[in-house]
Amino acid sequence: MGEKFRIVIAEDYTIVRQGLKSLLDSFSDFEVVGEAVNGKEAIESVGRLKPGLVLMDLSMPKTDGITAIKEIKRCLLYGVRNGHQENFRWKIIPESRDF
Repeated sequence: MGEKFRIVIAEDYTIVRQGLKSLLDSFSDFEVVGEAVNGKEAIESVGRLKPGLVLMDLSMPKTDGITAIKEIKRCLLYGVRNGHQENFRWKIIPESRDF
């Protein structure tokens, strides 16, 4: 068995989040490394945990899933464009930056 595929689940409904985690935990090649109950937590979790996949609910409190995805994408593009593919440091950049 090789390295496990790291996943963050972003879902505000506890029962749905727990169900997804339970399902994914039943596969030996998946590892749920983080959970978030809103978009703000999802952004922070992805930056801290660097998963290979994020399962994102689109309708969540504080920051919705679409906004969270855009923010994650901007942060990842910033890192790639500035040569930080390895040892990537998560950095929130101002909204005014157009990526």
